[in-house]
Amino acid sequence: MDYVTISPEVLKAKSGIGKIHYYSFGEFLRGNCEIPHGERNAVVSVKFEIGSTNDVPSNLRYKYSDSILLDNLHDNIVVKLEKAISPIGRIKALLKIGPANKLSNISLVVNRRYYTIFKMKIENVIPPGILLKDATYLSLIHNNFIPLHSSAFAKDKNEGYIIMAPPNVGKTTTVLEAVKNGFYGLSEDISIANLKSKTVHAVPCTATQHHETKINKLLGPLSYFTASSFKTFGEEYRERIIPKAKIKGIFILEKGNSLLQELSSEEAFERIILLNRDEFKWHSDMIITAIQYYFPEIRIEHVEEEIINNLVTSIPVYLVREKSPFEYFRSIRDVI
Repeated sequence: MDYVTISPEVLKAKSGIGKIHYYSFGEFLRGNCEIPHGERNAVVSVKFEIGSTNDVPSNLRYKYSDSILLDNLHDNIVVKLEKAISPIGRIKALLKIGPANKLSNISLVVNRRYYTIFKMKIENVIPPGILLKDATYLSLIHNNFIPLHSSAFAKDKNEGYIIMAPPNVGKTTTVLEAVKNGFYGLSEDISIANLKSKTVHAVPCTATQHHETKINKLLGPLSYFTASSFKTFGEEYRERIIPKAKIKGIFILEKGNSLLQELSSEEAFERIILLNRDEFKWHSDMIITAIQYYFPEIRIEHVEEEIINNLVTSIPVYLVREKSPFEYFRSIRDVI
């Protein structure tokens, strides 16, 4: 089980599991989705496995709820979840994030019952992949990166563009149109921006372009329990993806009559933070809330807002409206 570089220079992960449902950074961790010749080193490392959660003391100092215990052990924040779910038994999880000053190493171990049953949120229990996604988001924010619910493409390494939109409006279609028209791809659903270097980093191990298939729509929630495995963006467009690019602009897509206008930084901030929090719902994750409650030095709300504000005050943000998702790229191409 080797690490897969999910985002060059930024994020790597490993797991012996074929699919981590809802892990937006990469549900399918396969080496084939990596970018050829991309940087393999990463700031944040993630490990996910099914196994025993009993290798920490049972008397952790803090009790956030009847099912969540946590502490700081050996410079690692340790969270233990154990919850009885009648009639299926107990679900268990052990999350470790450290070292405390960087939060750059994440380990999540869950029991098989938790992984097998919770492929979608049921009452207040979220799937392991969402917990892992939220922990990854927390870690990236603390390391001065901002994950964005966006696609991204580039002319070259010196000119990259981020595409944001409400769900099912056209982020993925736009980047696929860009690649078909000779541009380079970076990501189709999640991008990671570095504000210090003003770069957007590729996240090619996603497969959102295949989620909305006819059969999945027909199956509805049952599709979460199928053994389907899709080609990732990185596997389909391997030779047309580059590791990163300088950010030259951000485009927010909407459905409607044709319009292209630059937004004020205030309006851009409001739209981007709302769109991002629609995907990264860390604020409603009880375990991430518990961590920030007992360790206030790592609260991320204001840090997240500061990073996005710096993004929109230093990079132009445009609103693009079109009736068809295939028209967005043509409008964008006219101004870049």
